[in-house]
Amino acid sequence: MVKRGRVLLIDDEPFILELLERILSDEYEVATSTSSTDMLARLIAGERYDAILCDMLMPQVTGMELHQALVSYCPEQATRVVFVTGGATRDSHADFLRSVSFVRKPFNVDRVREIVRALVG
Repeated sequence: MVKRGRVLLIDDEPFILELLERILSDEYEVATSTSSTDMLARLIAGERYDAILCDMLMPQVTGMELHQALVSYCPEQATRVVFVTGGATRDSHADFLRSVSFVRKPFNVDRVREIVRALVG
């Protein structure tokens, strides 16, 4: 099978990155990062992905902050973000999650694949 589509995984938990990479790497070219700060800089500089799965509660730059920056600097990438969350508890997070795509941890493998397929096309 020819791999199609580029997927970026951002999570500060290496175990989650490894698990998602195993789920998706048979079908897609997968890049991973534990640093939302580094990936935000790379995205703003022009690196592009078909799907971006990002943890909501990251140190330094949260998933919500990353998304807001993408909306400003590269809005086409902002539409490619799906958040992975263990359950954001703040009201602002709940409001934000109602306006974007997300999956909850622990996640359903088939649901993750379905979401990525929809973004990659």
